[in-house]
Amino acid sequence: MEVTSQSINNKSKEYTLASDDKTFGIKLSLSSNILIEVNELENVMGNFYEKSFSLDSLVDLSRGFKLCENIGEAYDILEEIFDGKKVSIKDINENSIILVINISLPGRKMQQTELVLNKKEVNKNIVIENLVKKVNQLEKENANLKNEINEFKKKFKRI
Repeated sequence: MEVTSQSINNKSKEYTLASDDKTFGIKLSLSSNILIEVNELENVMGNFYEKSFSLDSLVDLSRGFKLCENIGEAYDILEEIFDGKKVSIKDINENSIILVINISLPGRKMQQTELVLNKKEVNKNIVIENLVKKVNQLEKENANLKNEINEFKKKFKRI
């Protein structure tokens, strides 16, 4: 699996997680809780998953969050995990997606924790947002191809 990231602002970050046959966008956001959203990138009408985690719910999932004094510290740990590519997809089914994160605890073995995100209904705004992202991506690819064609034309004229 390949994970790439793009910073949005101090409280939110987007990642790309590639599995064997699909690529997913993951958004990690911090407010009063931590919201994790996942969607299939190739399919704008695809499935969307999300879950909001409080500090208590994260502590219940893993000892790795017990030392956190606030939700911001837990977010920093998750951001470090995603930045370090210590996340994978365990399972996708009709109702949920299960992400597995690897948490390093000082002086202990790496601990695996499952984050179960529930499927959410797709609304028009999400579809429009994904269409805009896809159009922007295609426009960039088109511009890159045009530049490459122009470079080949220049080289061909020299010959």
